[in-house]
Amino acid sequence: MILDSRDIARDSALAADLCIIGAGAAGISLALELAGGPHEILVLEGGGPAYDQRSQELYDGPEAGLLIPPGSRYLASTRLRYFGGTTNHWNGFCRPLDREDFEPREWVARSGWPISLADLEPFYARACELLQISPFDYDQATAGAHRRLLDGDEVFETNFFHISPPTRFAQAYRRPLEESAKIRVVTNANVRRIEVDSDARHAVGLDVVRPDGSPLAVTARHYVLATGGIENARVLLNSDRVRENGLGNDYDLVGRCFMEHLAQRIGVVVIPNGRRQVPKTYSKSRVRSRNNWICGAIRPRAEAQRERRLLNSLLMVTPLAQSEVADLAPAVERLARDLRELAALPPIDTRPGYFGWLHAYGEQQPDLDSRVSLSDERDRLGARRSALDWRVDEVESRSMRTTARLFIERLGMNLDARGWLLPPDRPWGAARWSNHHMGTTRMSADPASGVVDPECRLHGVDNVFVAGSSVFATSGSSNPTLTLVALAVRLGHHLKGVLAS
Repeated sequence: MILDSRDIARDSALAADLCIIGAGAAGISLALELAGGPHEILVLEGGGPAYDQRSQELYDGPEAGLLIPPGSRYLASTRLRYFGGTTNHWNGFCRPLDREDFEPREWVARSGWPISLADLEPFYARACELLQISPFDYDQATAGAHRRLLDGDEVFETNFFHISPPTRFAQAYRRPLEESAKIRVVTNANVRRIEVDSDARHAVGLDVVRPDGSPLAVTARHYVLATGGIENARVLLNSDRVRENGLGNDYDLVGRCFMEHLAQRIGVVVIPNGRRQVPKTYSKSRVRSRNNWICGAIRPRAEAQRERRLLNSLLMVTPLAQSEVADLAPAVERLARDLRELAALPPIDTRPGYFGWLHAYGEQQPDLDSRVSLSDERDRLGARRSALDWRVDEVESRSMRTTARLFIERLGMNLDARGWLLPPDRPWGAARWSNHHMGTTRMSADPASGVVDPECRLHGVDNVFVAGSSVFATSGSSNPTLTLVALAVRLGHHLKGVLAS
């Protein structure tokens, strides 16, 4: 059943066994995992069934960071506030985290999850089903004509993304949510804070308001916060009636370690007479392989990362001003931009062959000073706005440039290629973000080093859980959607036991 809060009587009170706050990829995946059970599930979505500018403006807030230009409205422009969440505009790139992403790495500050890839692997298959891709299988992905670049290289390996349609969760799963006898989805239900008992160890209800500010009473036995990597932290920090620093924040870690995936055009690659030697799969082009659309990327092997103290990263090579004929105007703009970048490089041999940009997509090291906090400004519904201070350190730039330089060297050894990095005096000149918000409620075994435990339960609070990429302890280099859905499926399995007890 799907309802609008504005159609619910003002004196009504909603109660459930479990209340999921947020109806994006994590919240809807979790609800679907619990749909066949005997328990009453309530899903609250702050936005409506479609995009609304007034609702979207609730995401605005002050922001600072090296990669955030003034006036960019990063907080409001990188996520969507309506039913289905940011799956309403994602690109569909899916890839699991790598094994080493979960492991402590002594050269990466605050690295290591309290779970391993093996703990999550059983749930990736269901996540693939929800994202409408085939189960992940590297051998299948590389079948047929999809050759690997630098195949067998001791430093680099080929990995593949599976490409979702992309799945729009609101469209794909509206019917099962509407038809479920045990699930109620309420849109335009804005959660301002979680209400707790006198010692802030047990949640007793939610402070929910409709778009006009009128209250909606909501209680449940258990709660799951699934509003995204920024909003999860905001709701916890705003839950400050009992403890002034917010809920689950005994160690001042809620909102800290905000991470993004750094995307940078980092250099140029020239392979004489080598167009056939760079498979199309490595240029973010979608290539069909059996039951999947795939896209290849180059990654330094775990051993190479360890030996050279590198962060995890992916590399792709795209032809200069790659475009379709039908996209001529944007192509001309890209070509002009490309030529400006090329002017900063040494003379380049442009004889016939492969000529393209080298792109790097990098992991960000967890940094306590990179954080989501609260602004003193309140939104029109009375909640304090998010404030973002996104820190990017020299370690990320050094790691990405070292990885790119190694790749160019290996190409030269294997394919007689040449390459150049963009000038080091402007290491982030062509960098951008990826709209991936991670780490603000990081998972840990010890409450002193994280916000949620290995089961995604808030440390120190017995009935509040968190879902989404905010629980990532490290970001890896893979897009987060597949893993956050797998974590939601895993949480669903855990909650079945919790609800039954």
